[in-house]
Amino acid sequence: MDIAIQKYSRTYFDLIEAFKQPDCAVCRLTDAAVCQYIDIFIYENITNVARRQEIREARLFCSLHTTKFLSGYGRLLSLATLEQDVLNDVLRSTNRVIKHPLSRPGKIGALFQNAARAIRDAIRPARNCTLCDYERSQERVMLGTLIQFIEEPDIREAFEASNALCLPHYYMGLGMPGRHERIIKVQQAVLAKTKADIDEYVHKRNPLYHDQEMNEDEIESPTRAAKLISGRIIHMDGRW
Repeated sequence: MDIAIQKYSRTYFDLIEAFKQPDCAVCRLTDAAVCQYIDIFIYENITNVARRQEIREARLFCSLHTTKFLSGYGRLLSLATLEQDVLNDVLRSTNRVIKHPLSRPGKIGALFQNAARAIRDAIRPARNCTLCDYERSQERVMLGTLIQFIEEPDIREAFEASNALCLPHYYMGLGMPGRHERIIKVQQAVLAKTKADIDEYVHKRNPLYHDQEMNEDEIESPTRAAKLISGRIIHMDGRW
């Protein structure tokens, strides 16, 4: 493995517990890790010059991770502080271009075209969203733990009884070194079961068969399939 993981680490036991919950365990644990990281940042690193510089260069966060700051006064105030940084930097850069347009003497249209290109360069992020980078690192640790210890009885049994992985994390895991046979076997069974439930849902929603009742698995199959195919679906209030 390219990730050093201590046997029976906290992640090992976190995975076992998460496999008992609905949907992809890696999605669930990654989301929790990012939320914890945000809270630690707010209380410990909001005044850290280097961290603020990284966020400024990234032009804040991606849209998904920015929404995580929109719950609670403490997070919102911290977000506003970071937004000040970004907007100050953007205005400084774009005002510099507007006052000193990068253009050779010529037509007015050419002047504005050059200014537009320079402004685009000024507002373009210079690095990735820092929370996306952190999220990817957590995903690799969790998937690495699963792959490394998949034959340990506790984690094997928990995974076999779970809803397996979402397709994005399944894809990511198959690209990591290690043995994948058991993961593939469990994953294929979950995909097939979800497909069968979706088939019944679509069939029974047909007006010709409205008298056929759905079971619980069939009723909630569209939501379950969405999470299985696309990964976690995050609501503004933190619900799954």
